[in-house]
Amino acid sequence: PDLSWETVNPFNVGIVFGFLNDRIKFSAEYFNKKTKDLIYSLPLSGSQGMTSYVDNIGTLVNKGFEFSLNADIFRGDRNQFNWNLGFNLSTLDNKITELYGGEVKTSTTIMREGEGVRTFYLRKWAGVDAANGDPLWYKNGKDGETTNNYNLAEQAIQGSFISDVYGGVNTTLAYAGFALDLQFTFGFGGKIYDDWASYSFSDGQYTINYPGYGWTKDNPNASNPKPVYGGNKRSNQASTRFMYDADYIRLSNARLSYSFDSKMLQGTGLNSIQMYVMANNAWTHRFDKDLKFDPETNIAGYTNLSLPVLKTFLV
Repeated sequence: PDLSWETVNPFNVGIVFGFLNDRIKFSAEYFNKKTKDLIYSLPLSGSQGMTSYVDNIGTLVNKGFEFSLNADIFRGDRNQFNWNLGFNLSTLDNKITELYGGEVKTSTTIMREGEGVRTFYLRKWAGVDAANGDPLWYKNGKDGETTNNYNLAEQAIQGSFISDVYGGVNTTLAYAGFALDLQFTFGFGGKIYDDWASYSFSDGQYTINYPGYGWTKDNPNASNPKPVYGGNKRSNQASTRFMYDADYIRLSNARLSYSFDSKMLQGTGLNSIQMYVMANNAWTHRFDKDLKFDPETNIAGYTNLSLPVLKTFLV
């Protein structure tokens, strides 16, 4: 009954430049959107008859910059070389500035004044004890002293779901009817958590058959703990062991085409004909070599056994 509408106060200011008869265009914009009485689903214990409820919890501010640049580097007719290049980049600073009822914590996230609305709150993985294969975590959640007791390791802020820098690059090169169009997208600063890794990397809790998987006396520098029947000291519980950087660059679209000259079509009743081959999501570079999932999953924050991004090739 106390739930009310959110109040959004947006502010935007920008500037646009054009040079050399608009062959070069540049724009820059600053945005600041303040959301009061933010509506959020708060967690509840299942013993209360429901696992969450919706309420107004505080104030959120999203602010940042957006830049774009477009240039006709070479401009001519069909039989001359043409080259167009475009670039856009955005930054995002996401912060909670007020919480009415204090911090909101889950097993993997936290909402805290001064932090983003999608912030990971996890124990920090410190690797495997080379002496015995035990799992290790940092006691203070950051660095320094380690422990093999999961309960003695503190949770700490470990990054955000959301990329703080993202954008794209597009270019078109054309000559004598042939054209190559490329579009790249990128994102930096976000994190992804593999929420099914507690099963797939259970270290013996769900299966004991791990040939070549974890620590042994002959392999003391393994990245995974020693598999133990029933699990190894809660090693598969939530921690940064299963968190990855979501930084990426992707070739989102590539298109090679040929457009017939209108003179060639005279008498056919056709105005234009174009033949092309095209590929979508043909290439993705993940900066975290351990990440096997789609890096753009960081929008949701969790992999949730998501399928790889669909690659398509068209003729």
